[in-house]
Amino acid sequence: MPGFLLERPPSRQRRVIVTVTCDRCGEHVEGVSNDFGTSGFYYVGSGYWSLYGRPREVNVCNVCMLADPGFRHDFMLMPIAPVQVRDRLLGIDREHPVRGSRSG
Repeated sequence: MPGFLLERPPSRQRRVIVTVTCDRCGEHVEGVSNDFGTSGFYYVGSGYWSLYGRPREVNVCNVCMLADPGFRHDFMLMPIAPVQVRDRLLGIDREHPVRGSRSG
């Protein structure tokens, strides 16, 4: 059935392999960029991921993003995990709160 075959994929399905420099660690990272987003790095210049970007950052590699405390809190911890598990993973010490913190 030739009517179902596409001669070339729509533009959204095309992938472009790019090499970017991470604005946090300075490493060169090879990744994929297309209309759906990126793979191998995060574009934090605008849009949703800018929540985790620092001033004047545009591209952040996966390693640096996974080390970001805000990203780890929002995406790597299960919301149903016990408080003790979340505190241990985030390095929160509720028995010895820091002066001025909201806990305690």
